[in-house]
Formats: sequence, C-alpha cells, structure tokens
Amino acid sequence: MKFDIGFITPPLNKVKGGNILLKKFLNVIEPLSNELLVITGNYPEDEFYSSASKRIINISNNYRNGSLILKLTGYIFYQLKVILEIIKCPKKIRLFYIFLDGGALLLPSIVLKLTGRRVIKVVSHSAARVCKEQISGVWGLIIYRILCMIENLTSIIADKIVVYAPQIVKDFGLNRFVDKIFIGHRHYIDFDNFKILRDYNDREFTVGFIGRFSKEKGIDTFTEAVEKLFLLEHNIKVIIGGYGQYCNLVERVAAQYPGMLEYCGKVKYEDIPNILNRIKLLVIPSTTEGLPNIMIEAMACGTPVLVTPVGSVPDFIVDKKNGFILNSNSAQSIVSGIKEIFENQESLSVVSANGHALIKSDFTFEAAVDRFHSLMLSISS
Repeated sequence: MKFDIGFITPPLNKVKGGNILLKKFLNVIEPLSNELLVITGNYPEDEFYSSASKRIINISNNYRNGSLILKLTGYIFYQLKVILEIIKCPKKIRLFYIFLDGGALLLPSIVLKLTGRRVIKVVSHSAARVCKEQISGVWGLIIYRILCMIENLTSIIADKIVVYAPQIVKDFGLNRFVDKIFIGHRHYIDFDNFKILRDYNDREFTVGFIGRFSKEKGIDTFTEAVEKLFLLEHNIKVIIGGYGQYCNLVERVAAQYPGMLEYCGKVKYEDIPNILNRIKLLVIPSTTEGLPNIMIEAMACGTPVLVTPVGSVPDFIVDKKNGFILNSNSAQSIVSGIKEIFENQESLSVVSANGHALIKSDFTFEAAVDRFHSLMLSISS
C-alpha cells in the first residue's frame, strides 16, 4: 500500500548536514509514496530535483543569521510561507511528516490540524536544548523556555510522535504522550560506501572526532582533552574533521602539536569512510543527540565509538561489548576513557566486530522502509 505524503522542515543548515539527513529520510519514504510533497528551505541547488511523483518546494530563508530579533522575525515569516504552501497543496495529501527542528514549527502544525491532515512529528533532537547550549544569559533562558513550550504544543497536536529508541521518550520528557509514540529509527547505512576498507588490527591507535564544531557536539571539551592527553601519552595520534564556531580553537591546538594532531577541515560526506578506516576509536562527546549518524557510520567501518549516553545511544551501545560509554562529556572523562581503552587494546577487535555485526543486522535500507510502512499503515487505519 502506498500513500500521498507531505514533508515539512525548517530551513536547512548545510553545516549541520540537514540536507543529507533529509535526503536519506526521503529515500526511505519515497518507495512508500504515490505522491511526495516536500516543503523545505535552503535546499542546495546542486541536489535539488523534482520528479513526477516528488515535488520539492524550496523556500529561501536565512533566519538563522543576524541578530536575535532578525532570527525570530525570520523564523515567523518562514512559518507563514510554509502555511501558504500547505493551503495550496492538493487535498489528497493528508499525511505530513514534521522533521529536523520541526518540533518548533508550531504555526504549520496548527494549520495542518485545522485542514484535517494527520501529523507525524519526528523527534531527532530538541531545538530548545541546542538553544540552551548556544545562547547564554537571560535571553538564552527565555528562548529555551519558549521553545520547550512550543515543542510541547507540537507534541500535543501530533497524531504520532516518532522516536528512534525508548530512551528518548524518557530523556525528552515524552512519557505523557506514550499513546502516540512510535519507536523506530529512519537510519540506514549505505554499505557500498561505509564498510571496512582497512583491517582493524592493521590500524594505528588514532583517535578521531568528526562533526559540527558546536557546543552541544562537545568539540570544545574534546579539544581540551586532546591537549591533556598529549601531555600524558605521546603514542596516540588524533584526527579532527569538521567546521563551525570552534575552528580557531582546533586550528590553534593543531598548530601546537604537528604530527600528533591532524586537522582535516570540513570533510566531504563521501570522504568520511576513508577517515573512519584510518582511526581506531571515534569519540562522540555530545551533550544532546537523537541517534548520531556518525556513530553508526563508524561502526559500519569497524570503528568502535566512545560516546556519551545521551538520546538513544544507551539503547544501542553496551559498554565494553559493542562500544564504550563516557561517564560525562568533560575533558577529564574523555581523557580517562581514551587512556583506559589505549591501555587495554586486546579487547578492541572483539568490540569492533560486535559493533559491526549490530549495524549489519539492524541498519539496512529494507528494515528502515519496513518500519515506516508499518507506521503509516497504523496511522491510516
């Protein structure tokens, strides 16, 4: 059975990889759709395409830039433009996904319900929590509380709330919506690209970080940990790839430790498998997550992860079995975690094999399509 489906997202941020996340989710949904309408913003022109069954409405908007007032004004105007497209869209499209930071798209969610549509809210992370990390002071607290209220209202409006694993229900305070919860992740691995290219036992002990250079991703504490680690241990190398507000910090530390710390700059998505196959351990010290794509991509390449137990991570990672859990994302915790793994390398190949087996069994494209087919059958009935 196929469906007529709508998709709504906030404006995409290419630095955050929003275009890649949306593209992969659409790959899962497209086989299940007769007609697919995507209302989004700032979709990269080189990736932009529509077809007979898929139409993308690309709204240009840069509300994430500028002063706080400009951001808030742009955010409201973007929602009004989305509402206009909802009103114009064919009435046969009665099922809409709200994705990425979509939990904060309150006005479009209200209009969808008023026009008789079914709303599926996909909870990948919390815009409120990210805001709390990035904006300090009184304004940060005010915006955080407003976004928490908006996210709660969109959960009330939604017919279904998709979470990637049971732990997210608890972490994001969604217990009151248990009757609406659908547990099933959209993630899948392209095993033609993300695979073991270099035998794990042939790799040097190199620690990696790949991701956005933002506070919630923990790049600041990871960089601090690297400096402390190099003072204690000279036989460990580090590779950092990414881009964002902490670029100057990473560049400064890389300049201080030539030959020990390699900074790759912003990494193209197609180059990530090569880096993952060079390292022995990937560190993911985030303060908030849904289900980190880089985590499952690393495990597909046979690379164990050292990760904070946030979001759905504890539902997939068993400490010292198929990965490693950090006590916190503090610099000292990261140093202690890396040193313990470095000093007990005899078990690493087993952890690598267990992690790789989990990804091969649970993260196929076919499994992702089946999960969302079940969801849409349940909501349509």
